[in-house]
Amino acid sequence: MLAGPPGKKRPTKLSVDDANYLEPIIKKYGDNYERAAKDIKLNRMQWTANQIAKKHESYNNLMKEIDEEQQ
Repeated sequence: MLAGPPGKKRPTKLSVDDANYLEPIIKKYGDNYERAAKDIKLNRMQWTANQIAKKHESYNNLMKEIDEEQQ
């Protein structure tokens, strides 16, 4: 098994569909990932709190990149 450099994490990829799916969850729950994971109406894909947190971080990084490109 190959290991990456120590201390470096591979960034989570975020598809357009995942971003669209994540937006209402973020709007409703912000960073309360435990509650978001339990909402069966918004979280139809049954993502865990940890998965939502990682995707939210990727979403924030993506939004920063978009803002930087527009300036």
